[in-house]
Amino acid sequence: MQKQLAVFERTVLRRILAAVCDGCYFRRRYSDELIIMYGELDIVSTIRLSRLRWIGHVSRMAHHRKVYQVCYNQPEGKE
Repeated sequence: MQKQLAVFERTVLRRILAAVCDGCYFRRRYSDELIIMYGELDIVSTIRLSRLRWIGHVSRMAHHRKVYQVCYNQPEGKE
């Protein structure tokens, strides 16, 4: 899944940043060029950071909250 997201991200960036004119012909941008031009974290790293930030919120929640119980495998109540 991570590889598919990375491929999709590079495809979108290639469309946005367009081709490069080398002499008298055009070529696609290389992945290294895309990374340098974009200058931000890739999609996989962004998702990982968001998940870590969410777990930080959940870990500080009150222990009786359902989200906390589900994440830490302590659900109570009816099924």
